[in-house]
Amino acid sequence: MRKVGLFFLVVLLLAPAPAAGKDGESPAARVEEGVALYRNGKYRDALRAFQAPFEGGILDGRLEYDMGNCWWRLGDKARALVCYERARAWMPRDPDVLANIRLCRKSLGLNGTAAVPFLASLWKALTAFTLGELVALAASFSVLCFLLLGAWTVFRKPYMGWLSLGFGAALLLFGGLALGRALDRGEWALVTAGEVRLLSEPRQGLPPVAVLRGGLEVRVLGGEGAWTRVEVGGRKGWLPTKDLGFLDWRKPPFP
Repeated sequence: MRKVGLFFLVVLLLAPAPAAGKDGESPAARVEEGVALYRNGKYRDALRAFQAPFEGGILDGRLEYDMGNCWWRLGDKARALVCYERARAWMPRDPDVLANIRLCRKSLGLNGTAAVPFLASLWKALTAFTLGELVALAASFSVLCFLLLGAWTVFRKPYMGWLSLGFGAALLLFGGLALGRALDRGEWALVTAGEVRLLSEPRQGLPPVAVLRGGLEVRVLGGEGAWTRVEVGGRKGWLPTKDLGFLDWRKPPFP
C-alpha cells in the first residue's frame, strides 16, 4: 500500500494556510497526526484524525484512500470498500486504489465473473476518466476537429476531411460522456453490515423482501431519517441508514 497521507500532506503544506479547525489545529496538522497514529498501529485514532479535514469541508481522494486503509486495518472490509470507491471518483486509474477495491471485493465474496465481455471492457475503459478529464478531452477534440475542417475547406485534401470526421466522432463520444456524468443525479451506496434485511416498509418486524450481504451496491431512492429507500436487482425496499455507506464524495460516507 502507498505510504498513508504523505501526498495529501505535501499538498496541504504547499497550499495557502487554511483556517484552523475547532480544536485549533490545521488540516495539515491533523493529517500529519493521522499518519503518525497509523504507523503506530492506532488505526481508530488515525481514522478520526483523517476525518477531521474532511468534515471541515476539505474533499480529497487521498483522504478517502487513507480512511479506507484505516477501516481495512480495523477489519471492516465493507466500510473500507466504501472509502476506496469514493477515492476512485477522484483517482479512477490509480493502481493502489483499484488493487484495494479488488482486494476488498474478494474478501467480501463479491468477485464477478472471470471473463469480461469486450463491450463491457470497452465501457470500463471509457468511464475510467474524471469529469474534468472528459471535458478536457472533448474540448481538445473540438479544437482539432474545427482546425482540420477549416484546413480541408482550403486545401481540399481527402485525409483532412476524414480526420475531421474522426475527431468529430471523438468529440461526440467524450462530450456525451461528460454531459451524462454531469447530469447524473443518481446516488449509490454500499451495504456496510455483514447481512441486512431489505424490508417493504421502514419498520422492523416484517418479512424481508431480500437479504443483502455486505459490500453489495444499491441505488438510493430516498430516505426518512433512520431509514433509506433503495433499489437492488429490480427490487425496491427500505434499509436502516446506519447499515449503508454512501458513494457520493460530496457527502459524508457514513451516517
